[in-house]
Amino acid sequence: MIKIIVTLLLLAAGVYLVRSYWIEIIPVLEEILGTLRETKLRYVFLAILVYLLSVYLFSVRWQQVLYCIDYNL
Repeated sequence: MIKIIVTLLLLAAGVYLVRSYWIEIIPVLEEILGTLRETKLRYVFLAILVYLLSVYLFSVRWQQVLYCIDYNL
């Protein structure tokens, strides 16, 4: 029950922040889309794959740290 409440609160906060800063978000999104149009598709995929690999390695590292202090996930 607490997880549902926390999830709803985080979702509400996200919606509030996006609505509050929408005017500032639009130019950034336009710039990102313009850059993506000019970039070769394979470089975009490569960047996404490298990012996912780094997230995976970061999670493995923290899993090892937690294991060393006897906290098993």
